[in-house]
Amino acid sequence: MSGPVPRRFTWEGRAYVVADVLGHWVTGTPWWHAPAEPDADTHTWRIEASSGQRSAIYDLSCSAGHWSLCRVA
Repeated sequence: MSGPVPRRFTWEGRAYVVADVLGHWVTGTPWWHAPAEPDADTHTWRIEASSGQRSAIYDLSCSAGHWSLCRVA
């Protein structure tokens, strides 16, 4: 796997620990758009994580060093 692997994240004031990486994919910038950053590819990680209660599935994305939560299953 390439790109920074998420180990933990904070969402709505709670700290989550990544228990497992379920998948990883890379989405590139369309060829007709000039990338704003040299590394404009988006790495998305499907993970299982828990805040100490129940675990859930999350999609976290990283592009140009900026992380975002994309989906909660």
